[in-house]
Amino acid sequence: MSENTRRTVRTSKSSFGIIKCKMCGNEQPVFSNPAIEVRCNSCNAVLQKPTGGKGKLIDGELVRKLE
Repeated sequence: MSENTRRTVRTSKSSFGIIKCKMCGNEQPVFSNPAIEVRCNSCNAVLQKPTGGKGKLIDGELVRKLE
C-alpha cells in the first residue's frame, strides 16, 4: 500500500444509554435504535418508541450515554 492511501474506519451511530422513567424514577439501560417499544421494568410505562432510526423518548429522559 502506498503512503497516500487512506483507510476509512466505519463507526456505529447507535449507542446505549441510561434512561430514567418520569413516572417512577427507575433507571435502566436502553439501545438508541429500538425495534420495539421500550417499557419501564417497574411501572410498565412506555419509555421509548421506535421511529425507523433513533428512538423517540416518551416517558423517559436520558441520564447519560454509555460507551
